[in-house]
Parts: sequence; C-alpha cells; structure tokens
Amino acid sequence: MTSHNICEKVDKVPEGAAHRSWTLRTELGHHNCCVRLSESPLYLELSWRKTAKDPAHCVGIFRLELKELLRKRYIRPDPINDPDSEYVRVNIVLNDKNQFSLQRNQSAEEQLLLAEKNPK
Repeated sequence: MTSHNICEKVDKVPEGAAHRSWTLRTELGHHNCCVRLSESPLYLELSWRKTAKDPAHCVGIFRLELKELLRKRYIRPDPINDPDSEYVRVNIVLNDKNQFSLQRNQSAEEQLLLAEKNPK
C-alpha cells in the first residue's frame, strides 16, 4: 500500500531508531506534528480511536523516509517559509474512504496511502 520505499509498513521499530506514537480520532480526522528531518527514517506507530473515550486500535508501524517525502512534497518544511528548516510537518489524515494517508494538501489526489481502517 505504500509508495517506492519512502513510506513502508514494517513489523517493529528497530532498537534505537527514532519513533513516534500517534493516535488519530475519527471525530478529528487528522493528526499533524513537526519532526526533525535528521530523524529520518522515522518510525511511526499509528493507532486510531473513534472518540477520546474509546479504546485505541493499532493501524500499524510505518517507516517514513522524511527526506524523500519532503522532496516529493508529501511533507513540508515548518515553518513553510523556511525551506532550510530542520523541522518538517507530517500530516496524517483519515479520509472519507476510511484510509489513513500522508496528506500533501487538501486534495484527495495529493495523498500517499498508508493503510485502510479496520471496521472496528
């Protein structure tokens, strides 16, 4: 489901690797955060829950090649006006097709599919 090894689902986070754990809520539809470009590859442990009170469900662990994602514009420098910034903004969305994607901008055509949501 991922594209050209720039974003790949993996079984586990390697020991000592840079990683984050994010939980998306269906009611919000997205999660975004700044990370340092030097953390590449970044391992993202992604979960989702319907509301803040519901239990979290694992979506998967993804290896993100930040420099390549930036080059292909799936993520952006943060602040956006500083292309030399060490920080990049990663935006994960749950779209109307129940798919988790890296979102380049508001357009559905500008998304890199990570995984599909289980109907739990």
